[in-house]
Amino acid sequence: MSFQKSGAKVLVVDDLPTNLLVIRNLLASYGFEPDTAASGEEALELVKSTERPYELIFMDHLMPEMDGIETAQAIRAWENGRKPIPIIALTADPLPEQKKIFLEQGFQDFLTKPINPELLDEVIKRHIQASGPDTLGRADRPDRPDRPDRPDRQLHIAAEMEVQRLDLLNHYRNSFTADEDQIVDCPSRFGIEYFERFSVLLESLEPMAIAAGVQEEASLLKEAGKRQNLQEIRNILPVFYTTLRKHQDSGRESGKPERGQEQKILGELLPRLKKHILAGDTKAADKIIKELGTTNLGADGRELYFQLYDSLLDEDTEKAVGVIQLWENQDEVS
Repeated sequence: MSFQKSGAKVLVVDDLPTNLLVIRNLLASYGFEPDTAASGEEALELVKSTERPYELIFMDHLMPEMDGIETAQAIRAWENGRKPIPIIALTADPLPEQKKIFLEQGFQDFLTKPINPELLDEVIKRHIQASGPDTLGRADRPDRPDRPDRPDRQLHIAAEMEVQRLDLLNHYRNSFTADEDQIVDCPSRFGIEYFERFSVLLESLEPMAIAAGVQEEASLLKEAGKRQNLQEIRNILPVFYTTLRKHQDSGRESGKPERGQEQKILGELLPRLKKHILAGDTKAADKIIKELGTTNLGADGRELYFQLYDSLLDEDTEKAVGVIQLWENQDEVS
């Protein structure tokens, strides 16, 4: 799925579609519409083949086959006298010594997941070179002044990070609960790093789990991830995720649209999206997905959005159309 670019040319590299979605949405507020790559190999090919050089690359640390460090080193070897591209490591490992390793291996900076919008601001300020108003990030644009450091701004940041964490958890839920007949083969299917990242995510969710009354389940899931116990994860994760999502939704109930309003929004956007997908108009479909992603939706609408985004990112248009048709059928029944 190709995304139309504006302003600075940015590349985001991550093997998880939901991670690409989260970062892309964060960068949208800067006027960036980044290219995306789901592997190190794909990222290297994009860097080599693009006519206009990338000005910034966000690179996931842990990826299968060719990880972030190997990809960064390959890009540096290819540059060979060309202007170096700033590469920002994205990692779930916040240890101070990890930053030193990244800087020694070809990265210019790093961000921990989930991404703090304030730290993202700082990274963009440091590494995007201002060649004109159209290439500037949010914090430097004349029409996008710095956001005031108010208590409500800090609450917004906390809420944004909470949303990111649950979005990532939703990805793991969908991944771990698929293909139940292949449980025995789970280490080769997911890899050790995949389970390690899952356990790190569970640690970051502990405050929310305590507030929602599922602290014990969080601890069990974290330990199951460390032991790569897929069966135990499957037994606990679906209800755990649903409980946390309900807790999150109850905390922002005042800002949540009425169901009739949400159905109206979806009823306007989804038929247009299906039409563009069937016509093969990728650019128009991207535009609709972006609009849907910036719309205030409840849990069901957000889940629908992720299903559509993941399907189109994988270029599975048949699945995307099926998701829309299923929604249309359910909407008619309700």
